[in-house]
Amino acid sequence: MWNDILQSLNERDILEKKDSEYYAAFAQLAQQLQAVGLESTSPSPSPSLTTSGEYNREPDLAKENHQLKAEITKLIEGINEKTIAAEKAELRASQAAKAKTSLEKQIDKLNTKIETLTAQLKEKDRSIEIINDEALLNQIQSNVLKDEIEKVRHENESLIKRWMAKVREDAERLNEENAKAG
Repeated sequence: MWNDILQSLNERDILEKKDSEYYAAFAQLAQQLQAVGLESTSPSPSPSLTTSGEYNREPDLAKENHQLKAEITKLIEGINEKTIAAEKAELRASQAAKAKTSLEKQIDKLNTKIETLTAQLKEKDRSIEIINDEALLNQIQSNVLKDEIEKVRHENESLIKRWMAKVREDAERLNEENAKAG
């Protein structure tokens, strides 16, 4: 904020320094005009006391006075133009400062939103890691259980075969004993 104010003041000073030569020239011309005005209002010497060279000086003074007035008018117009330009520049600088402040607030809001979203993404990444770890653990447990089921199935088949063989053996022995007895 202070930087904006200092920058605006520096811009104003630069604009004013550009016109300082006009102000100085204007002041000098105003002094000359005032001096000429004083000379023209002072009682002029009687025509009998003046020489013919001094008598012709009055038209030169009027011409000089007219030129000075024209230069002063031109300088005043230049000063007015510069003043208007300076006011426009100050207005643009003020508007730019307001726009900058507004943009800085937007940037702050967006940075806060980015930080929030980044934190949410990190949390979601952690959750995904936990879910992946649990899925891997379930896969490992499933594989272990499949292996155990396969082992139990083989044992069961082996037991059934052995049991069937024993039952057949018992049945044959019974049949042989019945055949001997009968």
